[in-house]
Amino acid sequence: MVISTSFRRFIISSIFVLILLFCFYTLIPELYWSWVDWPFSDPVFSRFFGITCLAIAIIQIIILRDKEWNKIKIMIEFEIIWLFLVNIINIWSIFAINFSKTAFPGVIFDTALTIFYTIGFVYFYIRHKNAFELAES
Repeated sequence: MVISTSFRRFIISSIFVLILLFCFYTLIPELYWSWVDWPFSDPVFSRFFGITCLAIAIIQIIILRDKEWNKIKIMIEFEIIWLFLVNIINIWSIFAINFSKTAFPGVIFDTALTIFYTIGFVYFYIRHKNAFELAES
């Protein structure tokens, strides 16, 4: 079973977002923090998150190239779990951290973006899982 064209486009868009996050958090974190007036700086965590985004982008490239649903399924499940946990952290940080007026819109945007991708991956996962189960029976 091959993944649908709409799912491929969704994955390609998330690859671009993840590579952009990789650049901001890994290559230029200090510059990014100065743009948004981030309330704290932890270059190790920032670079760790950036490298994680790059690793997930590589996983998505593998998903685009693979044709076997059982392999793709495990990678998509990992991404859904990762996005779900990122959403929990983002939502918690909105209420627990006192962000500056310039940093707060970025946190809201990040949260909305990760919620969008979580919903998208869950939707396509369920759709493809159902199609695969129908094809098997």
